[in-house]
Amino acid sequence: MFEPELYRVVRSGKGRVVPPLYIDSLPREDVSEKARQLNLERLQRFGPWVHHILLQCRPVHEVAQVLTACPNVHNLALWIIQGAGAPLVPLLARLPLRRLSFDPRSFFALDARAPDGSVPLGQAPFDALTHLEVINVTAAWDQWRQLALLPRLTHLVLGCGMPSDAPVERVLEECAALEVLVLPYTDVDDILLDNPTLAEVQKDPRVVLLNLTWDPLDEWEVGARGGEDLWVTAEKRVKKARGRKTEDV
Repeated sequence: MFEPELYRVVRSGKGRVVPPLYIDSLPREDVSEKARQLNLERLQRFGPWVHHILLQCRPVHEVAQVLTACPNVHNLALWIIQGAGAPLVPLLARLPLRRLSFDPRSFFALDARAPDGSVPLGQAPFDALTHLEVINVTAAWDQWRQLALLPRLTHLVLGCGMPSDAPVERVLEECAALEVLVLPYTDVDDILLDNPTLAEVQKDPRVVLLNLTWDPLDEWEVGARGGEDLWVTAEKRVKKARGRKTEDV
């Protein structure tokens, strides 16, 4: 959990952010992520001033406690949540969410999918999103068709192990408000050699291919602090690409 104006960010020896709203249930030398417990008193006291939250490897019931106590969060990352995420949907719907990073296929178990098998993104918690990072996207557009139901979505990342035949073309066609589409790969040059279709799609000025050279936690913190994160980097590339396209006309 991170709020730049309010909390002192404490870093461990490994450089990870230690959330100030957690207390350690074991001596410092024995502390692990699972050993940390929520400091509920502090959470309830300061939660209304929190605007940025990243929770990783935390159980769903704990995520629910955090979201309940932090009603003004607009930038949220839920990574490797333990348990089905569908029960969190009503809590998410109460937040003024604008940015979200999560794995929708893991968050929504099969029994929580839409009747057509798609990931149910076309509902209240997501309709105000402008920035969405989809982790572990698959190639089947049928699973992601509800991305097209997000009316304010301007920035999208399809990432983390994304197959080279991911539904990029359909996303560009169907997501009417989309301005920036980020496709991160471990080696962009190799992907382009192996996938001529993707090379063709890259001609769209909204598409930005990025090499995965950053630490996700550090990258997220940079953005929460107002620094240049992958979104800002992508926006600069899109602006440059649009400028080149204008010159060619």
